[in-house]
Amino acid sequence: ERDVLDPLEVGSRTSCTLSSPFQTASISSPWSTRWNRSRRRVVPCRAPSVYLPPVRLLQIVRPGTGGAARHVEILVRLLAARGHEIDVAASPLEDPAYLDQLAAAGAARVHSIPIERSPAPADAVAFVRLARLIARGPWDAVHCHTSKPGLLGRLAARALGVRRVFYTAHGFYFNYPLSAARRFIYLGLERARAPLTTRLVCVSPQEGRQLRELGLAPARRITVLANCVEPVQAANGGPRDLDVLWVGRLDPPNRTAIIGSPCA
Repeated sequence: ERDVLDPLEVGSRTSCTLSSPFQTASISSPWSTRWNRSRRRVVPCRAPSVYLPPVRLLQIVRPGTGGAARHVEILVRLLAARGHEIDVAASPLEDPAYLDQLAAAGAARVHSIPIERSPAPADAVAFVRLARLIARGPWDAVHCHTSKPGLLGRLAARALGVRRVFYTAHGFYFNYPLSAARRFIYLGLERARAPLTTRLVCVSPQEGRQLRELGLAPARRITVLANCVEPVQAANGGPRDLDVLWVGRLDPPNRTAIIGSPCA
C-alpha cells in the first residue's frame, strides 16, 4: 500500500483481467491522470494503449441531476464502439428519455428498472428485478453507479456469484454538509459495502485519496476514472478555444474554485 495514489501505477500492476477498471479507463479516454510527487499536484498524462477482447458488462445507474448519467452514457458509447457488449439497467423515474439516449449510444440492451432516490419499500422490488437480470448472465463484470444502485446492485451481484463488481459513487454522501449522526450513518454504510466491491472506481484522484485515508479500501482496490468532457474540434479539425459555463451546487465536494485555475 502506498501513501499516494497513482492511477498509472495501479494499472501497470493490475493483472490482465478482461474487465479491469483501469483498462476501461484507458479505453474510454486517451488521457488519464498522474500524481506528481515533486510538485504535489495531479498532472495529465497519456494512458498506455490496452487491447481488450470483447467483454459483456452490465452497468446499473439511477440518472439524477448530477453527472453520473452523462458519465455512463459516454462509457457506453466508447466501449460499444470498441466491440464490447454493454447492457444498462437504468431507472426511468427521473428522466425516461435517458433510456433512449443509452440505446442510441450503443447499449446492446437497456433494462428499465425503477429505483427510488430515497429509501422506500419499492427498493425490495428493485432488488428482485436486478437479481433476475443479473441471473441471466454470465457477466464479465457488473458496474454500479451512485449510492442506491451501488447498494442494491452490489448485493445482488455478489449473491449471484459475479466475480468482478465495480462501484462508482459519483460523490459520497458523507462529504456533504450533514449532521454528525447522518454522516456517521452514511460513512458506516459505505464501509459495510466496501467488502462487496472488487474495485472502487473514483471520479477524481482526490476522492481516491480520501477513501484510502478513511480506510474504506486499500490502494490496490482503488482506481481513478476521472470525469471528463468529450474533445471539441474546430471546423478545420484542430482544437479550438472554449467558452465554459459551469452550473451546479456550490458544495465543497464539487471544488468549484479549481475550475478557473487551468485558465488563469
